[in-house]
Amino acid sequence: MNTMIPMILNTLGAILTAMTLPLVLELLLVTSAFLILRRKKRPEAIAATPQLTVVVPAHNEEGLIAECVASLLASAKGDARVLVIAHNCGDGTAANASRAGANVLVYDDASAKGKGHALRFGFEKALADGAGAVLVVDADSTVSENLIPMVLRNFAEGATAVQCRYE
Repeated sequence: MNTMIPMILNTLGAILTAMTLPLVLELLLVTSAFLILRRKKRPEAIAATPQLTVVVPAHNEEGLIAECVASLLASAKGDARVLVIAHNCGDGTAANASRAGANVLVYDDASAKGKGHALRFGFEKALADGAGAVLVVDADSTVSENLIPMVLRNFAEGATAVQCRYE
């Protein structure tokens, strides 16, 4: 009886090994492919990091725009341009954004209602001024200090688009 238990355990071990062998081989194959094919950081990609412009569409945001701009400038540390589009505002949005340090464009067109018009106007201006990438941030938002460095890092590593989580 004592010799039966080791024999049963050995047989059970052999069966389990045979059953899991295809999974182990698949994991080995996928891991090998990842290690071989993973995107390597290219020195030329770092040199090709696009000029980033942050476009902030703003409609009557005089109470929040300065905090938004301050957080963007703190995050950018000079590595991105902050462009506020004061769109059909009837308050001090443009003045407050300018005092906070943003580049400001006033876009007054009563027939151009909605955020899409402000974004189009901002994108056209940013691209005309040499931006290679545009980041959109709402005027009532503040960003974390690492936002712009992380966006630029992703571009430097070869990304063609970056999406951020909004909380």
